[in-house]
Amino acid sequence: YTWGEFADDGAANAWEDGRLKTADLLADGSIWWSGTLPDVAAGDFFAEVSAETQACAGKDAAGFAGRIHGANLNSGYALEVSCDGNYRLRKFSEGSVAVLRDWTASEAIVKGPNATNRLGLLAHGDQVTPFANGVPLGPSVQDASFAYGIFGLYAMALETPGAVVYFDDFGLWNVAP
Repeated sequence: YTWGEFADDGAANAWEDGRLKTADLLADGSIWWSGTLPDVAAGDFFAEVSAETQACAGKDAAGFAGRIHGANLNSGYALEVSCDGNYRLRKFSEGSVAVLRDWTASEAIVKGPNATNRLGLLAHGDQVTPFANGVPLGPSVQDASFAYGIFGLYAMALETPGAVVYFDDFGLWNVAP
């Protein structure tokens, strides 16, 4: 699958050694995901990707989004797994952000810098379930806002300017309705 590459003053996403390198250059909480091509869109799916977080602290995070759509590709569901072993699930909707599940600790998440976690999202109808390393992260969240879209990957710096996450081995399975 092909992921978009771009760079500006806040973020840089580029291919490096066969993996997608995402960097959040400013510790401001803003994100810039790299999205898949439109032909990789899905509605009901299970998707996962390996995320290798480099230098990080606290809530610096690797992000994996699904059902991304809209004119500016700024709507979708996003799982974030932080350096300190927490996760959250958010909904982005044309510029606004809603927290569907706030930061929650999970023993399934490998903590710290230079840690690799396998991030997963299961979307089936109005149910969205986040996963880390094959383990569901709490119960599903019910939200019927988005039914179809592409995927996105990003690094999120809240404490470490220049936070970097390498992504590799994206897998996608369609789920029968």
